[in-house]
Amino acid sequence: MGLLNRKSTPQAAAEKTVSDAPKKARTKKAVEKSPVSQSATKQGSAFRVLLKPILSEKAALQESRRSYVFAVVPSATKTDIKKAVFQVYGVTPLRIRTLRFEGKTVRFGATMGRRSDWKKAIVTLKEGESIRIHEGV
Repeated sequence: MGLLNRKSTPQAAAEKTVSDAPKKARTKKAVEKSPVSQSATKQGSAFRVLLKPILSEKAALQESRRSYVFAVVPSATKTDIKKAVFQVYGVTPLRIRTLRFEGKTVRFGATMGRRSDWKKAIVTLKEGESIRIHEGV
């Protein structure tokens, strides 16, 4: 009974309108784009082409020669990779080499499965240019 009486009082109605105002303000902020989503839209499909940088000992040695290794989408062409590197890192690649890898056959318990095919891109930059891949790792 006390719960029903509380809703019908004028004070409860005033509290309800006050508590609704911050909710509306929060939803407007949520609708506005965050800086992360703005940069993703600005860069377009670059994040769909470059999946991740490959961080291995061999790739770290190649960085001293201005060559950086990325895992890319298997359907990406060299021009797609070049555009994506420029959009994300702001540098123009001098040369791009690509390698295709077939997924290995693996066992998952009693059933056999297969890993996905993937593609690796080795991006070589001009003299004096570099990419900061290890930043934030």
